[in-house]
Formats: sequence, C-alpha cells, structure tokens
Amino acid sequence: MKAVKFVLMLPVYFIGILTLYFIFTVLNRAYWDAEVRRLCETKGGATVYETVDLSVPEYANISISISGIPFIPSESLKSPDDPLFSVTSTDIQQEFGGVEIYKSVYGIVRSADGKLLSESVSYGRRGGDFATLGSPGSSFSCSQMTDHQSSLEIQTFNLQGEI
Repeated sequence: MKAVKFVLMLPVYFIGILTLYFIFTVLNRAYWDAEVRRLCETKGGATVYETVDLSVPEYANISISISGIPFIPSESLKSPDDPLFSVTSTDIQQEFGGVEIYKSVYGIVRSADGKLLSESVSYGRRGGDFATLGSPGSSFSCSQMTDHQSSLEIQTFNLQGEI
C-alpha cells in the first residue's frame, strides 16, 4: 500500500521540486540584479580625462550615427587618418550557479599619442534563469539603467562655435 501511495504522489513531489527550483531561480536572479545595480551605482559610469575641442567644420567631418551621437570606430576598424578610436574589454568578475557577473570597459583613445581620453565602466549579469532549454537566458546590465557609452561620446567632444 505504501508503494502505491508513493507512486501516486510522485507527480506531486515532482511539481513541488520544480516549484521550489523556479522560486530559487527567481530569487537568485533578483539578488544578482540588485548586486549589478549596486556595482553600477558605486563603480560604474563615465569618466572624461580630456575633452576634444572641435570646430563646426571638424564636427561635420565626424561620422554621426542614426541617434545623432558621434561614431568612433573600433581599433580594428579604424583607418589611418581617424583621429580617435574605441577600445572595449569585458572581464568576468564572478561566477556562481550559472550566473556570470561581468565588467565591461569602453574607452575612447586618441590615435596620435595613444592617450585614453575617456572611459565608461559598466557591469552586467548573464544567466541564472529557470531551465532555458537551449536559449541563451536573460541578462541585466548598467546600460539598461543608463546608456554610459553614448553619454561618454557626447561628453568627450566640446563643440566650439555655433552650428
């Protein structure tokens, strides 16, 4: 009789375990999202070390993206006559139970002397979801709070004169 009762209760046990796992993953993801928010507020953000003064004609020669922000090519895509290029790096800071916390650094460098003019630091989370069955899972980052990269490009340039 006990064996029959156990077999009949297996679906209930299975659903209970799945429910507990789901609750754990939701709470785990919420915890790491809060940690990313804390890192973004305390260690993230844009820093401009030196602004680039541009006249109106110089500004007109810079490629502008659809959103109206100056386009800075990456180091691998820059041409020899580009005065500036961008560099990026991403490092995993922490891994825990399927969750990755990473730090991304985006910088603008002057081609002539290789000096870092400005940089933006952002943090993010990847993973930590309920069984995703092959999908990449969710993520959260500082850029979902603010767009540090585009604000960095705007802050780096100082337009001289009238448009």
